[in-house]
Amino acid sequence: EDILFRFSREVEREFGVAEAMSAWYRHVVEAVTTRYNAVATGPPPSSPHCLDSSDFRFLRRFCEHFVISYMDKAANSFVFCCKKHYVSRMREELAPSRRTYEALHMSKDEALDALQADISRFNFPCPEKLAILAMIFKFHKVPSADRVLSCEAGLATAPLSIWLARGMMALMLRANALWAAEYARCDMVVSSSWILNSSDDVCHLIRRFNRSLTPRARERHILNLVTFDFKNMYTNIELGDLKTRMAAFFSEAFHNDPALQLKITSREEVTWVLDHTEGPHYHGPQDRRTIDYVVFSVGNMTEWFSYLIDHQYVQFGDRLFRQVYGIPMGTNCAVFVANLYLFTYELEFIRHLADT
Repeated sequence: EDILFRFSREVEREFGVAEAMSAWYRHVVEAVTTRYNAVATGPPPSSPHCLDSSDFRFLRRFCEHFVISYMDKAANSFVFCCKKHYVSRMREELAPSRRTYEALHMSKDEALDALQADISRFNFPCPEKLAILAMIFKFHKVPSADRVLSCEAGLATAPLSIWLARGMMALMLRANALWAAEYARCDMVVSSSWILNSSDDVCHLIRRFNRSLTPRARERHILNLVTFDFKNMYTNIELGDLKTRMAAFFSEAFHNDPALQLKITSREEVTWVLDHTEGPHYHGPQDRRTIDYVVFSVGNMTEWFSYLIDHQYVQFGDRLFRQVYGIPMGTNCAVFVANLYLFTYELEFIRHLADT
């Protein structure tokens, strides 16, 4: 329901069809609720599954030699990977020589107890799982490649990461304002920084560039657009530098005012406030309560972010590791962390140009 709501709000903002989207939203929620209730209250199926014992025997033998994994950019597809190759690649990633992970000499239960105690202190919910390290395959690349990521569904730190992602997304408006202020010092007007929210923005920029070309330039094909990508950026960020730069950005985004707060609701409504009780605020009965809104300050955002970065635990088999270099691909706020981290370098460079 929350995904449907966000989608309908985006369409409303883009096309100005609030009444039609509200009716569509109510219709879809009602249809899905009706279908769910029919399934939930209907007669039980005659069999819990459609496979017989021979099918299960085959699958057990199959899984002795192969791993079933994800295919990137193809959510409905999966990959059968030779288990020997899969384990070999994972061992390469976890090797001490890579400097990315360190082995922890504690049990899964000990790690969970420590995480739950700390996250409960922040007043966030704490599911009883640790991230699992997995390898996905990128067959859309030439040549094809694989990537190791942290699978965080139900992870102990996932609620904290989700809300940090929402907080950083809200602070993008402040990032754009800081960017525009530096250009204004040079008598230049810009509306935002280079950070784009989606691939739709890329299409908009290309159309704008095409419209700006003169007929002569179009004939001569003067403008060439080239795109580049970081191959291994996430796992090559030095964590000390990351925490220092993000703390400085948070301070600037909150106008260097410890009393200023950012309130974000579960429906991603954002307001700046003062004198609110910080942290998550819940609604609903105790056994099914959910976060209604979170109040961020520069203090708690910096503390929560540093804690998340310092406690990136992952499992592989029966071993437990902590990521000590870079940020995990797969954590909810990773994209915003990477964007804002690079933004701090760009802003520093623009300020240097403005000063000189």
